[in-house]
Amino acid sequence: MKSTITRPDSPFIRKRGSIVVIVTAIVIIIGGTTATLHNRDTQDSTARANQTSGPVIDYITGRSHSTDERLLSDQNVKRDTRGKRYDKSDFRVHPDDSSEITVRTDVMDPMLPALPITQSDAVVTGDVVAAEAYLSTDRTGVYSEFTIRVLEILKYAGAKQLITNCLIDAEREGGVVKFSSGKIHRYSIDKQNMPIAGQRYLFFLKQENPDDPFHIVTAYELRENRVFPLDELPQFSTHKGENQSVLMDALRNLLTK
Repeated sequence: MKSTITRPDSPFIRKRGSIVVIVTAIVIIIGGTTATLHNRDTQDSTARANQTSGPVIDYITGRSHSTDERLLSDQNVKRDTRGKRYDKSDFRVHPDDSSEITVRTDVMDPMLPALPITQSDAVVTGDVVAAEAYLSTDRTGVYSEFTIRVLEILKYAGAKQLITNCLIDAEREGGVVKFSSGKIHRYSIDKQNMPIAGQRYLFFLKQENPDDPFHIVTAYELRENRVFPLDELPQFSTHKGENQSVLMDALRNLLTK
């Protein structure tokens, strides 16, 4: 029987060695790419979590840390009127507070529907063009105000006219306060997050009086044709990652009933 002995420098060995090198290189590239994507996702998640904590207000100067200067010239009368609604706050904002996070619980309605149409005076899609934090007039509370450019109006039951491409103000209690010591303190409502300036959302809004800003009941971020709930109640998670058109079609069907 004839035996075949392959010499180390044969074309077969060289070819097989080349294949091993190529496969190893591919594995290294894939591994590096996966690690890079994982690190990027982790960084993005961390950055998003920091952003959803809310805009920052300087406790001493009362000036927001937003890069948008337009809202810093608001009339004092309007700001005082809005700020008084957050006086005597349970947050009890104070620079001597030793903690870094204050969370108020049992505030958000746990039975709120995933699409709270009946609980909302307005349902709109819009871009958040600015975000500001403000102290209450007695400096015990903090609230965040968002300027929204309205893109589509799906429901509106208010007294004043609402048109596409207009700007509206929407609020949420809470925000981030920077004290003179340099300490950053986050004040928030349990299960609630803050919209991010520069992002697009489907908003469910409530308004007590025609001259008041809207209050954000809840919202869904519209990102890369997908839907991501702003808040953390279990019923909202049923729509997490859902195709945007699917949610909007379901919402329009509910609104026509």
